[in-house]
Amino acid sequence: MRIPPQPSETFVNRELELARLNELADRIGGAGSHAALIGLRRIGKTVLLDEFARQQRIKQRLVARVDADDAANTPDVWMRHVARALMAAALQPTDAPADPTATAIRRALPKVPPSLVEPIEDLLSAADSRRAQSYNLFAGSLRLPQRFAAAFGRRLILCIDEFPEVLRFKNSAQLRGLEGTLRAIFEKESPNVMLVITGSAVRRMRALLEGNAPLLTRLETIEVGRFDVGAANLLIDALVQAPVTITPDARDDVLRYAQGHPFYIARLVGRVVDFAKRDRTQRLEQKHVASAFHAEVIAPSGQIAKACSWIFDKSLGERAGEDDRNLLRRLSAADASLRPVDLANALGWEHYKVLRRVEELAASGLLTRSDNSDVSLIAFADPVFAVWLERRTGKVGPSTRESVASLERLLARTVHEASSWYESYARDAMWHFSGQRYSGAAFGLPGKIVLPKFSMVDPNPKEHDAAGEVHGEASSVEADGYGALNGTGWLLEVKAARVKATKSDVELLAKKVAFFAKHGRSVAQAWLVAREGFTQEAIDAASRLGIAITTGAQLRKLFLDLTVRKKSTKTP
Repeated sequence: MRIPPQPSETFVNRELELARLNELADRIGGAGSHAALIGLRRIGKTVLLDEFARQQRIKQRLVARVDADDAANTPDVWMRHVARALMAAALQPTDAPADPTATAIRRALPKVPPSLVEPIEDLLSAADSRRAQSYNLFAGSLRLPQRFAAAFGRRLILCIDEFPEVLRFKNSAQLRGLEGTLRAIFEKESPNVMLVITGSAVRRMRALLEGNAPLLTRLETIEVGRFDVGAANLLIDALVQAPVTITPDARDDVLRYAQGHPFYIARLVGRVVDFAKRDRTQRLEQKHVASAFHAEVIAPSGQIAKACSWIFDKSLGERAGEDDRNLLRRLSAADASLRPVDLANALGWEHYKVLRRVEELAASGLLTRSDNSDVSLIAFADPVFAVWLERRTGKVGPSTRESVASLERLLARTVHEASSWYESYARDAMWHFSGQRYSGAAFGLPGKIVLPKFSMVDPNPKEHDAAGEVHGEASSVEADGYGALNGTGWLLEVKAARVKATKSDVELLAKKVAFFAKHGRSVAQAWLVAREGFTQEAIDAASRLGIAITTGAQLRKLFLDLTVRKKSTKTP
């Protein structure tokens, strides 16, 4: 297996946790050689495990990873996932099973030592049997790591991500003593194996590890928390490579919006860098951060938004009824953290019902409770998740402003005004235009249109109309693009808001044309692109004023047509 020579660029500020894991791995078989990583989802547990695995493989140790979210379905599915993970850890990638199916595992059996063939085949055959015993499949799969360690003569580390999912097997009558089985195998029968489990449901993991009957007596808990400001800045510096720079204000915005969450930092900075590339600049500014937050958290297609949606659905699971959703909506719209009694009054519930629901959601990691004297305050464990939930429910309440500093300014900029991330997409399309002929129907104009080559517009001096109005920003009038072809100028304006462009938008663009002409920049054609289309009054005004209009869908088709046409004309 190929071992990366260097850590991932996102591995920062986890040196202490890594050192503790490595120390435990060096004591495999001795006292306290197992570990549990606890932390919110996407907080960096996987990045930490990746680096731990890389260093352990350098020491010639086998490292197998099983994701209980995928594997903890039924005991036979679990067994196949464990077998496949162990084979992937020990064999070359070309020899390991491609997936956790019985067919793929059997196909790879000739590649493992003979002492492993029979126990793996026995488990596969037992799973195929109509009388498959859940206990035998589960216990047999947990005995496989020691068999692999012995067969290959190397120490082995088994990592089980999202371990609480495994406890769902306790619903089976045969596996009600699951913890005892696991304890016996890993503390008495597996001297060459280290078990590392992870969990995002912090309260549930703590209860599992610190109760009257802990999961393992030789297991050390390692908490993976949010980054402090210093660590967050280290991650930003690792992601923003010279010659690209980030302004202090933009950096501060990333820190505020990410709230020390490394996944949020990585996604936001990655988006910021992408937007800066589209703007053809090496200077990352606040406008790029605002656009990145919109694209990642507010827009449904953002990776942070998808993660929040997945956490919401996964944490609530099959219990995700309207009661849970109402509770979260009420909390997200509150002025601040709430006492359970206040939440009960607001929802019209009995006090005990609120407490029970809160305990369940807190165990899932969605909420936190802090006891202050005899008052219990409830708050979101993840303030960015709170923002996402408020956008999902269509209500942005004061709690957002309590949770994320200055977010109202961000939302005002990215939701109620034109979304600059979409404007960047539109401008990207413009760079492909240079003298091509295209149907005027895509512009609301007759005949064929010859497209100019676009460039960005430098700010012009401010100008007041007869009524004293300042067009555009306080100090200038700007447009999203200016193009020219054979002396003919085009002025481009992009409306990215999710509402139709109006007659006023068309008339404002006509004023900008007059303004540019007054300052020596000839405009023969004005072009308005509106993501959601136009009202009928806007269409009529555009026809009367000779302004080209294009919807977002028409722009995408135009962009694709020209891109394909350009590729097809290239010579090999």
